[in-house]
Amino acid sequence: DAVAAAVNSLEFMLREQNTGTFPKGLALMLAAVRDWMYEGDPFTTLHFQKPLESIKQRLAADEPVFQTMIKKYLLDNPHRVTVDTTPSLEAGAALEAAERDRLAAARAGLDDSGMKMLTEQVEKLRQAQSAEDPPELLARVPSLKLEDMPRAGASIPDE
Repeated sequence: DAVAAAVNSLEFMLREQNTGTFPKGLALMLAAVRDWMYEGDPFTTLHFQKPLESIKQRLAADEPVFQTMIKKYLLDNPHRVTVDTTPSLEAGAALEAAERDRLAAARAGLDDSGMKMLTEQVEKLRQAQSAEDPPELLARVPSLKLEDMPRAGASIPDE
């Protein structure tokens, strides 16, 4: 069951507290401060056993824990946002100039053998990209037909 696996993974992550090379004490302090900054209990994030056990018991009793939350917080959520974007006439040119500069710097750092190796890699990539895909792989690619699409678009309230 995917839900049980996700809960088990979360429990393992919380118990292991693997912070890699980052100091564990500092990681725990930063987790506690996150709630504390917004007037929450700084120890809530550190005391995970009881809430986790509660979720596991509710799931074991076949209570629709996540289905209820998805319905409440996502599907039946009355809050909406409309985002209007305005294109920039300069952004594309600035991105292209930055990429040209980055590529020029990378090229300047290559010697003749590095350039030869890069050229060979580019040629191999071009050959792979231009090669025809076998029919058995193409058959796996999902596709939509016109009749698969709903005739009317979804109504999204904007008020």
